[in-house]
Amino acid sequence: MSKITLTFGGKKFNAVQTRKALVQFGNQWLGNARRSLTASNAKATGELYNSLPDEPRIFQDGRTFGVDITPGADYWEYVDKGVQGAKQNIFPRQSESPFKFSKFPPAGAIDRWMTTKGISPRDKRGRFVGRKSIGFLIRRAIYTRGLKPRLYITGTKERIQKKAILGIARGVSADIANAMRDMIKDGNNT
Repeated sequence: MSKITLTFGGKKFNAVQTRKALVQFGNQWLGNARRSLTASNAKATGELYNSLPDEPRIFQDGRTFGVDITPGADYWEYVDKGVQGAKQNIFPRQSESPFKFSKFPPAGAIDRWMTTKGISPRDKRGRFVGRKSIGFLIRRAIYTRGLKPRLYITGTKERIQKKAILGIARGVSADIANAMRDMIKDGNNT
């Protein structure tokens, strides 16, 4: 993980307490995201869950610093924010999603999902029905109604962010106090 530095009085100082607060926030966010994803029953193959990083990435870009727990799976945002349906939105916060269906989801993806979930359609007499017809109905329902937002990343961040900001502010102020103490000790109090 990278260092976080603060510049104070023209001199750079390691922001140890700030970094500690960021790591604590990142670990809490990551743990909550894992629990939320599991609780939302959006775990078919486990690929999305397993693509979450083992530890949060702490970064600094100039005077800005932050935490990143972006999953490696390329479809994570669709699961997190949901997808608006072509005809109607039936889930809470679904209309906030930047994504909207313009065509049916791919048949192959739905077929693999049905296989993973163990969906074996049968008719009234108990005979197996072809997966293509059920797959089409599932694809049509997803296209018209969209996908439910799971909010396992954005929702968990929203829930813990206020408390985390206080912890990060305490870390920054402790690092500034340490920097001032070091500057006075070194005789550089300009």
